[in-house]
Formats: sequence, structure tokens, C-alpha cells
Amino acid sequence: SRNIPLMYSLLDYGSENLGDVVRAEGYDLIVLNFPEEYFSPTDGTTTIKGGADFIQRNAYILVELLNTINGLKVGSEENVIIGPSMGGLISRYALAYMEDQSIDHDTRLYVSFDSPHRGANVPIGIQYTFNYMVNGDPGTTELEPLVDGLLNSAAAKQMLIDHYLGHVDGTGVDQDGSTHTPKGAPNFRDAFQTELDGLGFPSNTRNIAVTNGSGQGQLTGTPGMELINHVFNIAANTDATLDVHFAPLASQNITVSDIDITFFSIPLASFSATAESTAASDGLDSAPGGQFDLYSFDDGSNALVEEFVNNLNSQYFNFIPTLSGLAISSETDWYAIPNENDSPFDNIFLPDNNEPHVKLTEGMSGNVEFILEEIRQGSLSVS
Repeated sequence: SRNIPLMYSLLDYGSENLGDVVRAEGYDLIVLNFPEEYFSPTDGTTTIKGGADFIQRNAYILVELLNTINGLKVGSEENVIIGPSMGGLISRYALAYMEDQSIDHDTRLYVSFDSPHRGANVPIGIQYTFNYMVNGDPGTTELEPLVDGLLNSAAAKQMLIDHYLGHVDGTGVDQDGSTHTPKGAPNFRDAFQTELDGLGFPSNTRNIAVTNGSGQGQLTGTPGMELINHVFNIAANTDATLDVHFAPLASQNITVSDIDITFFSIPLASFSATAESTAASDGLDSAPGGQFDLYSFDDGSNALVEEFVNNLNSQYFNFIPTLSGLAISSETDWYAIPNENDSPFDNIFLPDNNEPHVKLTEGMSGNVEFILEEIRQGSLSVS
């Protein structure tokens, strides 16, 4: 649903814009945007959710774009590809796929910008709460876009380390009887990660990673903290009390979503869900990582969402764990200070403090200077 001017504005930092900087230095800037929704060209009826579609299919669109660009080129300059967030997975997959298929991508530098190479995180307590409010007893349609778009798109189910669909029974709402340690969406998460790991990284490019997650172990909130406890009026004389918590400390099991629905203070329905952290790590929600801004939920169009945002105890949660942004798979404790030598990237940028997801930072110690220095290196030589 983003347009090109909005996407271009995401390159702002301080009083400057990264796009303006590289264009002034003679680079062509090409922005790949995906349609919000379109019909499948195969059957003409299946709805494809554009940017929220399967990561592989969007990677094939990037392959086609690269083939088009390379066919139009004048001169011998190679491409530089910056993949922000899921775009880092799309571009990694596309470049590695092209090499696997002996297709020349003519690319010298691949920049992964706060991308979830080991998965992303949305607090499981929020997932249970939103899903119950939409698909459970309240049937709150105002929250439906958050459930369908944020949680149930193909891409979200491929990326989220812990997904409510991995824990619910046949009702699609209530928890099943299994252990509630992190588990991805069935038939999506594990299959995608296995495929991505098997494909690996492109080998004919210089691969660098920029993460917005702290390299010093800084937390976002604390494990098990109360994110919100508030009474919402969801219909005439009908109230919903929501109590949501971050995932707990290692090996602990706590209630992360507790909901009570009343009519004239008479109990109508209730819901609760628990989450358990593994013995290896405290809960994902407060781990070091690029932060999701919960205030961004409120675009001014939904009074219920606005009330939710106004009563939060934390503006942020860990969205892209630092270890995931660096593709470090040898460490199972999400809170561990990363060993840079464990990352498969040729070079990495780590801030000391957690930052909002895909935030460009200025100054000599900012990620923009790091990215520009890599871009300005010129064509890679092969010894």
C-alpha cells in the first residue's frame, strides 16, 4: 500500500536523504515496489497480496527486474542492492537463486538492512489477543486488518518465529494442549527457513548486514512485563478488559493474554493464553533487536486502535532480533552479545543501542556512513 514517494522518504536521515546523496554521486536509483493486491496471472482469479505474498514469489519478481535492468544498462557498472527488512530476504533469495540457476545478476554488493534471516517476532500475547478479538466471541471487525495483514499473510507466517497458529486447536482461537514454547505457523515457518538455509547466501557479491538491534545486549522492556491492562468499550454497555504481557523469563510459563467480556458488568465470555520460554533464552519480546513501533498502529482512522495505543506501557517490542539480523545461527540465547565472527556476512554494522526498525542514522558512527563507504568501494576485484 506504499507509494513510491513514501518509500523514497524512508531514505531520509537527519536533514538529508540517502537517495539524493547517491544520485548526486552519479548512481541511478531504482525502487522496487509491490502492488498491494492483484489477481494471479496464472488463473486470473486467485488474489495475491503483493508485498505480503510468499517471499519466494516476490524474489522471482526481483529476478525479473534485475534481468530487465541488466538488459538496459549502458556501460559496465555492477548493481548494488539494498534490501530493507523482508526486502533483505527477498534480495538474498533472488541473488542466490540466480547464481544457482547460472543467471548473471551483475551485482557487486548486497546490503541486508535489519532483515530477519533467522525469523522475526511479534509478541505472542498480542497475537492471541487480536485473534480472539476478531475471530472469538467479540468479533471486532475493526481489528481484522491487523490480524489478516500483520499475522496471517503468507510472508508473516514464513517469518514469525512464534505464531499463534502453531498453538491453537481446531477452533482457531483456543490453545491446544501442547507445550507453548515458540513455534512457527504450520507448513510455513520451518519450510521457508529450511529452504532459505539450503539456498544460502550469494557468493559472487560482497554481502554486508546492517542491524538496528543493540550489539551490547540492551533490552526493550523486560521479560514478562505487562504491556497493557485496560478496559475497552467495544459495544453498547459491553466492555472488554485486556491484560497482555511480554513472553517470560527462560523456562517460565505465564499468562500473556487475559480477556474478560462483560455486559452491564455481567460476565459474558473470557479468554486466556499462556506462553513458555525455552531453557536457552528469555522471551523474544524484550530481546535486543530492531524495534517495532506500536504507535504506528494508530493512523487516526480507528478509535479502538487509538485507545489501545494510548494505554500501552511500552512503545516498542523486539521485532528483528539482533542475532537474526546478523544471521547468526550458532547461538540459541536471543539475549547473547553477538560474536561478529559467527555471522556469514563479509561486514556488519551494530549500534550500541536498540533502534526503530530500518532507521537510518547519521553521523560518523551512524549506519548511513557505513553503507555509503561500502557503496563507494567500487567494483570488486577477484584475485
